[in-house]
Order: sequence, then C-alpha cells, then structure tokens
Amino acid sequence: MRVDIVGRLLGDFFLEAKVAIADIGLYYGLDLSDYPQDMTLEMLVYQQLGDTPEQGDSFCWQGLTWVVARVRDWQVQLVGLKLPR
Repeated sequence: MRVDIVGRLLGDFFLEAKVAIADIGLYYGLDLSDYPQDMTLEMLVYQQLGDTPEQGDSFCWQGLTWVVARVRDWQVQLVGLKLPR
C-alpha cells in the first residue's frame, strides 16, 4: 500500500485560492462575521502569512490548519485544508 505523505502534509482537501471564504464557510461552519463577503482564500493567506507565502507554509484559522499547497509566479493558487485527527 502506498501512502501519500505529501498529500497529507499539504492538506486533506484542496481549494482554489480564488474561492470566496464565504463559500467555504457554508461547508465548514466558519464564523465570517468579521470578514468582507468578497474576501478570497488567497487574500486570507496573505493576511495570515504576509506577502511571500511559500508552498508548505501553514496557519491555524477557525480551528483548522490551512496549508499553501501551490504557488506559481508568486501567486497562491491552491490551499490545502487539514482536518483535525
């Protein structure tokens, strides 16, 4: 059996960085009352990690771990979501 360690390190689920956090909040029960409706996951990553996030950088937000899964041309493209075990 092959274990995908890289996949687990970068997240259990992967989300496009351009998705609105309001849309994510519907699925994961996030409290977004202090965030603008048009805020994207990419914007959240920059807010949490600063201007130059790299693949593998992570942060905890709303009780979940979020991991930068793909960066191209200095733009976050994909974010992994790691669920608590």
